[in-house]
Amino acid sequence: GISEAEREAFELLPDDERQCDKCKTTCFLSALACYDCPERLVCLYHIDDLCNCPPNRHYLRYRYTLDELPAMLHKLKIRAESFDTWGSKVKTALEMEGQEKRSKQQPHPRLGRPRGGGLGESHPSGIKARNPNFGYCGGQLDCVLYKQAPSG
Repeated sequence: GISEAEREAFELLPDDERQCDKCKTTCFLSALACYDCPERLVCLYHIDDLCNCPPNRHYLRYRYTLDELPAMLHKLKIRAESFDTWGSKVKTALEMEGQEKRSKQQPHPRLGRPRGGGLGESHPSGIKARNPNFGYCGGQLDCVLYKQAPSG
């Protein structure tokens, strides 16, 4: 079997020098190579496809030791969790912003009062307003949320 191993910084190699000869995937953490066929390299799924040399001529090329991997995994977990926390904060902020926009009672003063907007009323383009709280301004397709002025 294979009894020798050599540490390799795969990220420093050009992509075409760290591709599995069988499936063409890029090897990042480990690969199998042969002392007699230095131009060949395979991922661990394709060990049988490396070459026809005896297995004692093959060796493992690896990036990290087994002792290094748990610490790296822990750092990666912390980083992923911080991303999840950030994503939740962004989602909450966007939801709050959306609620603020929907809660506005009057359109911006420059827009004036929306025309139409009654349930089933049509815009000149033929689009019907389905929500009685939305209307069309100045022939534009943009809908503006508004509240009817109290009568009296």
